[in-house]
Amino acid sequence: MQTTLNILETVLLVLAILVAFAVLAAVVVALLRLLRTKRTAKKHADSGLEITHLDKQLAERVQEVKRSVLPEKERKKLPKKQDRQYDSTVFVIDFHPSLRAHEVHTLREEIDIITQLATPRDEVVVRIDSAGGTVNGFGHAASQLLRVREAGVPLTICVDEVAASGGYMCAAVADKIIAAPFAYIGSIGVVAGMPNFVGLMNKVGVRYLELTAGENKRTLTPFSDPTPQKEAIELERLEAIHTAFKNLIKQRRPNLDIDKVADGNYWLAVDAKELGLVDIIETSDEYLSRQAKANRRILKISCKPEKQGLLEKLLDAIQ
Repeated sequence: MQTTLNILETVLLVLAILVAFAVLAAVVVALLRLLRTKRTAKKHADSGLEITHLDKQLAERVQEVKRSVLPEKERKKLPKKQDRQYDSTVFVIDFHPSLRAHEVHTLREEIDIITQLATPRDEVVVRIDSAGGTVNGFGHAASQLLRVREAGVPLTICVDEVAASGGYMCAAVADKIIAAPFAYIGSIGVVAGMPNFVGLMNKVGVRYLELTAGENKRTLTPFSDPTPQKEAIELERLEAIHTAFKNLIKQRRPNLDIDKVADGNYWLAVDAKELGLVDIIETSDEYLSRQAKANRRILKISCKPEKQGLLEKLLDAIQ
């Protein structure tokens, strides 16, 4: 009898601890959301905009090396720096999104600026490196990139390391995709997963109760039994997302055999080119260097991302 009481007390203690943690987590989330709202509402006097003349940087470095290796007499004959007249401008953006693609907010600001300035004679080059992440985050990023094309400005995506899953979703909206030979390309698929604690909860004696209005408001959760019906609903949702993903790529790259490449596999860029996933094999540096030699101004546009505090990073992690 005493043993039974001890077990019951232990179970009640564990349950009380779990409830306390749940309440504490809810309070922390509420406070963090309030903090984020207040910070977002603040107006910053400094725009954080940085403009880098990549073509001038390269020319100045080459000139500096020339001056170092030439004899003094020949060094004096080198032409002095003069203002050049460019035929057009290549606007460069670096986009290296995290799992939840929060960097899309900075991307949006950069595209806001460029679409006000660029003309059809110009070009936007976005250097993407990403293995993907959340559907909504990368879908938002792809929509932002589409704004460049809708403005009538040619859009080129350069991939030096990886454009997979959501990363390739973003790349696929471009007029052309350029990839370094050993970059990873593809992974056109959707995945979802979560731990399930039902077995552990049954051993401890903890019962999870959740009330919902709507038959499919909750399907798979870490604290409920994954029934075949719930799994079927989630699989149907994943298939719908996968279909939308494939349709986007098929729309942008109509000559691609989508059924052959949309199985979740990925390839080196040299093989991806054979499949139609990539147009040109070269690094972003090679491509931009060629544009500079063609008398095009190369401007890198970057907006400084808003710094996140520790509490905000925690909120991002638990959302």
